[in-house]
Amino acid sequence: GNRLEDDHFYIIFNPSRDRIDFQVPSEECGTSWHIAISTEEGFIGERDDKIPAGGTVSVSDHAVVVLCCRHEDGASPR
Repeated sequence: GNRLEDDHFYIIFNPSRDRIDFQVPSEECGTSWHIAISTEEGFIGERDDKIPAGGTVSVSDHAVVVLCCRHEDGASPR
């Protein structure tokens, strides 16, 4: 069969009362991440700003953020 390559997703849950910085996965998943869903902003879609691989994203209290790393953004096959 053929190798199936797809996008990567990273789901962040912040159950605390404080804003927390989370480190996103390194470049093995790709070079950058986009916010796809943010309950703190009431956002669903894909924002233009990018979070570099290995960088951090700040998530507010009691929020959920879903990040997406598109396959075409440089993800290496496993």
